[in-house]
Amino acid sequence: MDARDKIRVTEAAERIARPGRTPAQVRALWHRWMDAGIIPPAVETEWGAGGLAFIFPESAAAIAAVLFDLYDAGAVTARHQLASMWRYFAEPQHDGGEPLITHVLAEVEHGSPCFLVLTYWRHQTTGEIAPTCGVRFHEELDRPFEAPSQFHEPVSKCVTPLHLLLARFVSDLPAQVN
Repeated sequence: MDARDKIRVTEAAERIARPGRTPAQVRALWHRWMDAGIIPPAVETEWGAGGLAFIFPESAAAIAAVLFDLYDAGAVTARHQLASMWRYFAEPQHDGGEPLITHVLAEVEHGSPCFLVLTYWRHQTTGEIAPTCGVRFHEELDRPFEAPSQFHEPVSKCVTPLHLLLARFVSDLPAQVN
């Protein structure tokens, strides 16, 4: 297996760690989320003298950093929602396309501000809450998201500046920690 675009959990944890969360804590959370099905299964391969290691696409560390940040803030805590958001970032948005995280990291590398907008909507009659999320680039930030139905109204919105959170994952940019 070509390891140039792959990363081990230990390496990902070093990149994700920040004040208040050590690499050991990141590794432990990563493994818990793997066990819970939030982070998709890894490829297990021989890696150097240390024996077997779980390896992921390098972009997985950036996805984990975003989701860990949302989880720490209490913005997203449900397992199914975290797993859905992982797929949202990791899978191509259309046939033949690249994963969303690849596009986001390219924009960050070019210095373009981009934001993850998480909106919670309440159904006017049932009170049911429906979350939506999407990525907006600077020029699109004011463009509204469509409600799940005409009967839903927004009750809260969380805007995460991805360009600040992910700067440490692209080359030639200074690392910034929220």
